[in-house]
Amino acid sequence: MRRISVLLASILLLAAGALATGSLSVSLSSLDAITVGDSTTLTATVSASGDSVSNTQVSVTLPSGLSTSDSATQSIGTLSSGQQSSKS
Repeated sequence: MRRISVLLASILLLAAGALATGSLSVSLSSLDAITVGDSTTLTATVSASGDSVSNTQVSVTLPSGLSTSDSATQSIGTLSSGQQSSKS
């Protein structure tokens, strides 16, 4: 039985026209090693500070050999300062 450790290659946050006054941070849920053929859930939580940010998206690039059953890019929309949104 082969096991795969899940490592994220990159995470991209996009906020149109908002990075000058607002800022975003992201945290990811931790994952244990998974067996080939198993599924797991990765959750990205995006938090805003400063002014509100709009048109926000989070995009996760998975390592070779891993795939997603959903889109790797998820729309978050608008976040006011102190708000957060989670996408799985």
